[in-house]
Amino acid sequence: MKLIDELVEVGGNRGVSSSLVTSQWPCVDDDGAHPIVCIECIAQTAGTAVGWREKQRGGLVEGRVGWLVGVKDARLSASRIPIGTRLTTTAEIVDSELSYAEVRGFVETDSVRIAEATLQVYWPEE
Repeated sequence: MKLIDELVEVGGNRGVSSSLVTSQWPCVDDDGAHPIVCIECIAQTAGTAVGWREKQRGGLVEGRVGWLVGVKDARLSASRIPIGTRLTTTAEIVDSELSYAEVRGFVETDSVRIAEATLQVYWPEE
């Protein structure tokens, strides 16, 4: 389930993506998407930052996958996200050790923050 439509920016330990909420997304009904999907948007955007960082270090990133292994904290302020809403997601690696990283991210629509989370992600060694 790919939610990111466009990678807006990636560099250092940070990634920014853009997504359009569609009826094909998980957790969608007639009222829109449940804001829990913002956690996955942050995780996918974090994956771009992790991949970029690994590639800059000379690592092999093609075909590698990672997993969201923990949600340390999350604040979801929207009750539903209407279909057709454009989301901008920012994720930054704030700490990492071996194949684990802690990521902080947030999701905005029209410059209004609708979700924030600190996630723990894992990607296996090559």
